[in-house]
Formats: sequence, C-alpha cells, structure tokens
Amino acid sequence: MKKLLLHIGTGKTGSTTIQEAMAMLRDNGDLQGLSYPKIANNKHHNRLCTLVMPHERIRRDIKTKYPEENGTYKEFVERVECLFHESAHESDNLVLSGEFFCGYTTDEIKKFKELLIGSGFNDIKVLLYFRDPCSLYLSQIQQRIKASSRFSNPYKYQFDYPGLYKRWRDEFDDVTVRHFDRSVLIGNDVVDDFLSVANDYFGTSLGKPANLMPTNESLTVAGMLVQHDYRKNFYGDADNVMHSDSNRLVKQINKAEKELDYSNKPALRPELKRQIRANNENGVKWVRETLGIDLGLNEKSETKSTKRFRHNLLDIIEVKDEDLRAKELIMLSIVRKLLRKRKTQ
Repeated sequence: MKKLLLHIGTGKTGSTTIQEAMAMLRDNGDLQGLSYPKIANNKHHNRLCTLVMPHERIRRDIKTKYPEENGTYKEFVERVECLFHESAHESDNLVLSGEFFCGYTTDEIKKFKELLIGSGFNDIKVLLYFRDPCSLYLSQIQQRIKASSRFSNPYKYQFDYPGLYKRWRDEFDDVTVRHFDRSVLIGNDVVDDFLSVANDYFGTSLGKPANLMPTNESLTVAGMLVQHDYRKNFYGDADNVMHSDSNRLVKQINKAEKELDYSNKPALRPELKRQIRANNENGVKWVRETLGIDLGLNEKSETKSTKRFRHNLLDIIEVKDEDLRAKELIMLSIVRKLLRKRKTQ
C-alpha cells in the first residue's frame, strides 16, 4: 500500500515553516523512510498546480516567469511532471505540501486525485489548517502587497471555510482540519503539530529540526506602509505580479526594522474586525458545529458598511505617530545603505 500525506495549507498558516522543516529533515537523512521530493528546486510542491490548472490560474511567481503558454512553459510543465512521477515511483510513503493546493476548483481537485492515484497512491490523507478570518485577512494583505498595490475589500471579505472543506471531502475520504492557533497546536507550534499528524499516519517518530528558524517573516506596521507605497508608486498597474526589486525591498525592510529595534505588529482597525466577523459569521459557525473547531468569534457582530474602499492601508490597519516616524527611518536607512554601496563600487 502506497501512502500519501497531502498538506494543502491553507495560506498563512505556517506552511512555509513546515516546508522548511521537511526539507531539512530530508537533506539531513532524517525522514525515516518517508519521501519529501524536491521539485524544480523548491521546498514546497506548489509547482504541481501546473499539472491541473489552466495557465491563467497558476501561481503568480510561475506566471511572472512564464507569462505566456508557449513552448518554454510547456517544457517546464513536462519537467515538473517528470520529477513528480520519479518521486512517486521511488517511494511508498510520500509527503507533499503546497498551500496553493487549497485554491483548486472542484475539477482541478478531481484531476489532482487522478494524478495521485495514477501514481499508485491508494491511501491518501489530506491535511489543512484553518485560522480565524480577521487574522487571516491581515496576513493575506501582508503577503499581497509584496506583489500588488491593491488587496481584498475588507467590507466584503469572506473566507469560504465550508466550500473549501467540502470540495476536498467530496473527493477524498480522509480530510483532517487543524486549528491554526498557538494555544491549541501540539507543542504550541505548527511544525510540532504537523509532525504529530505525520507520525500518527505513517507510524514514524519525526522530530522538529533543532536549528529550524522561522521563515516568511511578517512586516511591521511601518514596513507594510513602505512596501505598499513602493508598489503603488512604481507598479500601480501590475497587480499580482512579482518583481525582483520588490522582493529585495522586503529583505531590506526586515533588516532596517531589526537595526532600529522596531517591531510594532499590524492590527486591523476595530470597525473592520467587526465587519469581517459579521461577514464570516455563518462560516465560522459551520466550522464550530461541523468540525468542532472554535475560531474564537463567538460574539454577535452586526454591522453593515457602505464606506468606499480605496485600497489605502491607513484605512485598514491602526497606525500611530511612532509608526509613521519608523517608516521615515526605514526609508532613510535603506537609502543610506544604497548610497554607501554605490560609493564603494
């Protein structure tokens, strides 16, 4: 019997750290007979989306590199498919992880299932994590502004918890949902929690790598303001498109934040929290009653807003004077480093 643990996210629930941990275990030879394949030199397996999705729906980083569905792109897809089949053929116990999987449509899930079963896996466990809609929305914004100046309207924001679960449950018998909340995760850590599920499923005793570091750092309030201004002023018409200078800017912002000893984490404005809770009340209730997971939004939230949405971060997150001052200092720090670097060249 060939067994497969399919971790599908959702997004912003520690997937990158889980993937880093699994890659480290693989590279250190500590997977205890499991296989965690390296596909297209990535620690995740989101590239597999190209095998089931039409070109217009693939991940933004892939589409940025392959903007057209031409021969070069088709060669890339063929290479991904070949690498997957090689990994599937060599292992009876496989782990795949990709937070982009949770965005598959019903038809794409069916195609993905055919791909997995066609590779010989007849025991498949699907694992996903849910987090509360307010923190999820904020995390999605932080990720979104790395490649866009526009983001979801909070007054209309809904996360389809029931639909996501049902799409996968309709195709797979074993679908497990875990609550992404430090207070309820095993070991108060998402990697420990994930490995506990994997160990129960495969009968292994995997442990978290001792030198594992947190990945995919979140921006501070000031960092978000700097990044959003940059995208808005230089790539205002390029939504959901990755640019190398934007990625470098995120790294420079992270360095400047540490040098300034500034760490103010963003928080949604109170009225937006109430609105998002109201928008997601039915979905959160379904999760609690059907899956037994309490996402922590039990209070009644009644609010309807007709406020115009301007894609302005100042309307979304709480910003204090110290955050605006930190924004200036971060920009000055980055400029100073660029000038010094230029002077030495």
